[in-house]
Parts: sequence; structure tokens; C-alpha cells
Amino acid sequence: GQMADRNAGRIDPMKDPALDALIAPPEGKIVVTPRISDRNLLLQEVSKDGCMLSRATPDLQDDYEVVLKAVEQDGRACLHTTSELQEDRRIMYTALCDHGWLIEMTRFRRLRKDRGMVLAAMERDGESLEFASDELRGDWDVVETAIASSWKALAFASDEIKCDTRVVLKALHFDGRALQFAHPILRGDERICRVACELNWRSLEFVDPHLLEDRDFVSPVVAAHPESLQFVSNKLRSEPTFMLWCVKRRGLSLKFADHSIKHNKEVCITAVAQNGLALEHVALELREVYEMVLPAVIECGEAALGLAAEELAFHPKLRVLAS
Repeated sequence: GQMADRNAGRIDPMKDPALDALIAPPEGKIVVTPRISDRNLLLQEVSKDGCMLSRATPDLQDDYEVVLKAVEQDGRACLHTTSELQEDRRIMYTALCDHGWLIEMTRFRRLRKDRGMVLAAMERDGESLEFASDELRGDWDVVETAIASSWKALAFASDEIKCDTRVVLKALHFDGRALQFAHPILRGDERICRVACELNWRSLEFVDPHLLEDRDFVSPVVAAHPESLQFVSNKLRSEPTFMLWCVKRRGLSLKFADHSIKHNKEVCITAVAQNGLALEHVALELREVYEMVLPAVIECGEAALGLAAEELAFHPKLRVLAS
């Protein structure tokens, strides 16, 4: 689930527009696209679209100058050359600088131990760190290069790197949610976690549980971003004084309160007085209480009255206030 969006924006080499005529000919017709055998013509074509190398004759797909020109225009062109030229460092380095994810392909497995090649890939596609050798996933320079391309690359770093404050802080400055990939020791470090939450409140989800029970730690985050209350420990979300503090600032915070709090009259009245729509999150039996519904209706009128118990929905005084 962590990497669900990692392929967003990539172009599948097997779905390249240049190959459409070969892959999906018009229905009911057989289309034979002639191979390009004219070297000068091919050089012109690959300078505009590197993947036109796929339409070259076999001898031109093995032509160093042609292939280099093609991968300079589009790194994926390396998929259409010979295995011999796929062994060439310059060609593959050029290809990886353009499409780092190529290192994921089984045919290029040998490159995963090559520091120079991996660095080139990381500059373009940091999440391809997943496919680097164990040794290179523990290399500070490689990991930092990968993180600069994608903060999610921290997920694939070695445990030693995930314990490194400097590297983790660098990832956090790209997105606080990188905290989820840090070593558990750092997820319990108050300073690191404060930085993460300041940069992205959603990173509170990945903070060590003991900090989520610390009112002093979570209060600044909740004050700035009330939605973050959902990640606070149930212990605090069931504490009347803490929840009273929360709903005074944002009545709808009652949504994230413990079930017991939704039966607490003082907290609920405070919540609906701040935002009448918070009545939706009040326990059903309290929505039958006039004193509970009244401040909600005063605050937002008919919308709140629609959330009250049926017997109060037609209360004369409440209807007047609602209208």
C-alpha cells in the first residue's frame, strides 16, 4: 500500500505511442509496418523520438551511433537495441539518467551493484532504490540522491540509514510523512517527530504511541490542524478536559472523540455551540435533550435542527429559531 502510486506518470515501454501501429492495428486489417533501413533517415527519426529505434532493421539496432542518439532522446530506446549494446556503460548510463526505473528490469539486474549506474538511476527515480543491491541501499550518497528524487525512497534504505538523523531529517523536509519509513527509534524521538508534524500534520499517524498519549506533544499539532485529532491516542480522546479544549476550538472535533465523550453533556454542548453541525456526532439520547439542541440551532439554524431527534424537530421555539 505504501508504494501504490509509485508508477503514476510512468509510460509503459510496451505501450509506447511509437509502437501503436504494431501493437494495435485497425480491426480486421493486418498492418505490416516496414522496418527503417536507411541509416540517415533513422538518425533523423530517433533524434525526434528515440523509441523509433524499435522500427529499425536489426543491423541498425546494433549501430552504436544510432543507439546512442536514440537513448539520448529517450532512455527507453535501450530496450530496442542488442544485448551487446545493453552492456555498454555509456549507453546504459545515458538511458538511466533519463528513465531510472529501467534498473528494475530483470535484464539489467547486473547494474544494481554498479554504484555509478545506481546513482544515475536514483537522480531520476529515487524509488528504484528498492532494486539496488543491499550494499548500495546502505550507501549514504546513494540514499540521499534517491531521497532528493522521492522522499518515499527512505522506505528502501538499510536499517542503519533509517537510524541516521541527518538522512531522515532530509527526507522529512521533502514530506513529513517520510517519518513512517524512519527506524522505530526515531519515530519515538520527540524532536524528530515535532519536525515531521510541523511539515505535514498527517505524519502524526506514524509517531510512536507513547508520544500520542502526551498532551504537551499533540496539543500544538491539534491546535494548528484539528483533523490530526484522529491520530491521537484513545486515552486522550476519552479524556473530558482534553476533548473540551479541542471542541472549544473546533466543534466538529467531536467526530474523533471516544464514544464515552459523545455522551458527555458538557463537552457536547460546548461542541455544538461552536459548530451546530457537531450535533451529528452527539450520542442519540442527547439529541433528544432540548438544552443540547438549542445552542446548535442558534449557531447554524435549520441544518442543526435536521440532526435533532424527531420529537424536537417540530418544537415550536426551535423552529422559529431555525427559520
